Amino acid sequence: MQDRLRILLLNWRDSGHPEGGGAESFCERVASGLAALGHQVTVRCARYPGAVPEETVDGVAYVRRGGRFTVYPRAALALARRRRGYDVVLDVQNGMPFWAPLFTRALVVNVTHHLHREQWTAVFGTALGRVGWWLESRLAPRVYRRCRYLTVSAATRADLVAGGGGGGGGGGG
Repeated sequence: MQDRLRILLLNWRDSGHPEGGGAESFCERVASGLAALGHQVTVRCARYPGAVPEETVDGVAYVRRGGRFTVYPRAALALARRRRGYDVVLDVQNGMPFWAPLFTRALVVNVTHHLHREQWTAVFGTALGRVGWWLESRLAPRVYRRCRYLTVSAATRADLVAGGGGGGGGGGG
């Protein structure tokens, strides 16, 4: 087997979260698959009522800190403290990325399930929704320009390549 990698998966929630769904199940399957291959895998996500702050499931260490909005700065701080602590960071951009390239020297892969263009204004209103869409579609592609992107659909890949939210780093599909 190749060298054992230290992999961090950043996702804003896990499947036990009351709002957890398909994206979280996908990430957990990826994480447990990587752990089954012998890699050291940690998932950082938000904490929710009834969740334990730390546990290991299927060989994957789960670290739950922060809430819906504070999970991002908490993860950034933890990543910055362990700047060389990981070989690979899978940064799940579920609308808002974790901005991992700013806090680590590890290989960063941006995982995008879909773009949130209409969802931003539906959830946050017009003004804040525009800011969210700008972060997702304009700032994130600049921050992740040297990173790989991984998408779960050809439609999302096409949106990313078309300039609607990244894709400058290659990969994906």
